Amino acid sequence: SERIKQLIVDELQSVPKKRMMKNKAMVLCPFHPDKNPSATINLDETQTKAPLGWFRCFGCRASVPWNNYAATV
Repeated sequence: SERIKQLIVDELQSVPKKRMMKNKAMVLCPFHPDKNPSATINLDETQTKAPLGWFRCFGCRASVPWNNYAATV
């Protein structure tokens, strides 16, 4: 929903080194030593591959719901 998306976007404001895009955010992965953003957070509620807010790291392959990621940052 749009309200949940806005909550996620608001929470991401305090995340360092993020890159916001239309349908996703690139962020540092808290699950391994990361110097450059290697993970995405889905911001597209119409995406069928991942739910809204889903976190996925391309480096360590962590894949968790938004609340698991948010608890680490």
